[in-house]
Amino acid sequence: MLLRDSDIERIGHAALTTAFWTPLGTCAEAMAELIRSIHPGGAGRHDLPIEPIDGDQPSIEHIYAGACRHFGLGLRPAAAFGFLTCYSGGQARPPERPHLPSVFGLAVIAAHENRPELATELGYWLIGQGFDHPRVSLLIGTCALNGGEVGEARRALTTVARRARGNPKFREDQHTAQRLLIGIQFGVTPNAPERE
Repeated sequence: MLLRDSDIERIGHAALTTAFWTPLGTCAEAMAELIRSIHPGGAGRHDLPIEPIDGDQPSIEHIYAGACRHFGLGLRPAAAFGFLTCYSGGQARPPERPHLPSVFGLAVIAAHENRPELATELGYWLIGQGFDHPRVSLLIGTCALNGGEVGEARRALTTVARRARGNPKFREDQHTAQRLLIGIQFGVTPNAPERE
C-alpha cells in the first residue's frame, strides 16, 4: 500500500461524509459526525500516525499499531485518522470489508468523545460481524453502566467475565468486568444515587 499526501488528504475528506461509512449501516451518519467533530476541515498529512519505514509505506497493521499508540498517548485525532485509514484499507472510498479492529478503535474513541450510543451501536455491529472480542462486550457494558442501563451492563459484563476466563491475554478485562459486576451487585454504579 502506497499512501501519498494526496491520498491521505482524500481519505480525510471522504471520512467526513456519510457515504464513506455506509458499510457500518445505521452508524454511518453518526460516524461522519464524529469525524467532523474531531477533524472539522478534514484530516491532513500530520494526522497519519506512522511515518514510512525504511523508505516504504507502512502496512495496515503498522498504521493500526501506530493508531493504538497514539490513542494511548491521548492523541485521539491522530488515532482516529489512523483507524479510519485502516478501516478503508487506505482508500478514499467505503471498503467492501472494513478492518474490524479499527472499527473497534473508533468505537472506543466515540466513547471517549462522549458518544456512548455510537460506541454501543458499533460494538453490537462488530459482534454481528463476528468480531466477538471480550473487549467489545466490555465497551458495551461500561457504556451501558455509565448510562444507567444496569440490566444491559450486567449482561455485557457477564459475557466478558465468562469469555475472558482462563485466557491470560484478557485477565485485566476479566478483572475489570468482575469489579463492575460486584459494584452492580452492591448498588455501587456510576450513576447510582448516593446513600445517606
